[in-house]
Order: sequence, then structure tokens, then C-alpha cells
Amino acid sequence: MKVVAITGGKKSGKSTLIRQIKEDLLIRPIEVDGLLTYEVFQGESLVGLDLLHIKTNELLPLARIGFESSIKTQRFGFYPEAFDIQLSILSLINKPETIILLDEIGVLELRDLGWHPLMVDISQKRYKAVILVLRKNIFCELTKKYNLRYDLLVDLDSTDFNLETLKQRIVYFIC
Repeated sequence: MKVVAITGGKKSGKSTLIRQIKEDLLIRPIEVDGLLTYEVFQGESLVGLDLLHIKTNELLPLARIGFESSIKTQRFGFYPEAFDIQLSILSLINKPETIILLDEIGVLELRDLGWHPLMVDISQKRYKAVILVLRKNIFCELTKKYNLRYDLLVDLDSTDFNLETLKQRIVYFIC
């Protein structure tokens, strides 16, 4: 299994890059699944996050500012049922043929919440390839927790390549 990590500071292009990779992979005759996050705005104010399940193209609420929930970060309350969608990935029959994209791994996973079950499954190397977006400020902690070894590490804060070039290199590398 090939593991690609994308990291960088806030607004460095991590989510944009993984979305571009998704679009490129979906036009190929390969299995692609995973979960991408999208910011939700009301006017110019960020009010939450939505979740896109790549396989079904289903978009559902993931988190909102001020939402009362048992799963919280400093900023967001998360809809617990949104995390149930990872069960469809965990139950994949052809895992060795599937490329998984996961945006983003962060503080919830450090607390064994969020995508933790999926990250445990990923750490067992059951997929063709995995592309992970990891929060830079907790990159080392997440790497250690899930015993991850990266075949390719892309730090958007320390590269001069544009996103299109990076997308092409990553797609070529995993395909």
C-alpha cells in the first residue's frame, strides 16, 4: 500500500489539492472512495463543515459552530451520525484495489473519535493507496499514534510546485 500525506498550514491548499486529485482519479478505471470536507459559509462567515462521501457523491452536514454535541472541538460541534459513513468504507470488499482519500485528520482522531476506526484500518495497510490530509500542528502526533509510514510526503508550506504539478505527481505515483 502506498501512503501519501499532504500537510501544510491553514489555507495552504491541502483540501483544494485533494479535491483536484479526486477529480483526476474519478476519470480513471480505478476504485476510489473516501471522505472530503467542505467549509460552509453564511455570507462571509464560516458556520460549519459538510462531508462528501466520494463513492456515493453524497454531501451531508459534518459540523456546525455552536452545535451542541458530544463530539466537539474548540470551534465545532460534530454530528455523530456523520461518522457512520466510514462504516461503508470499512466494509469494502475490494480493499486491495481501492484508493482512499481522507480530508482531514486532526484533533478528534487523537481522542479516538472522528475517523479513528478508519485510521486504524488504514494503518493495517489494506488498501491500494491512501492519501491523507493531516493537520500540520499535530502531524507528528498523528503519525506516531497510527504508526504511519509515508511513501510520499507533501508539505505545502515548503514546496515551490503549483497545485496542478503536485496533483499530477501524486496521481502518477499512486497509479
